[in-house]
Amino acid sequence: MDYLDQIQEAVSFIQKLNPTEVPIGIILGTGLGNLGNQIEVELEIDYKDIPHFPVSTVESHSGKLIFGTLSGKKCSGHERAFSLLRRLLDEGGYFSGSGHEKNWA
Repeated sequence: MDYLDQIQEAVSFIQKLNPTEVPIGIILGTGLGNLGNQIEVELEIDYKDIPHFPVSTVESHSGKLIFGTLSGKKCSGHERAFSLLRRLLDEGGYFSGSGHEKNWA
């Protein structure tokens, strides 16, 4: 299974659990983590349950995809998303000697 097939499988999994289109996505990283507490949660998906999603090896950094409402707007919140993005790019070969390493500290 190639990388695009893995992405499509992950997307299909998420869409089966939450078929409603969500117009707003919020990365709940440093500085915005508490904003996640204000989302009226309708669905939480642990990253470890999503096919092909990399998971953190740090227990306190589990990561979740949250669907709900914030100030009356449908949204999704992405906990630990920066770490996830970094691992996705690493696993996809983006950092394999490409010179992009200096852009991620």
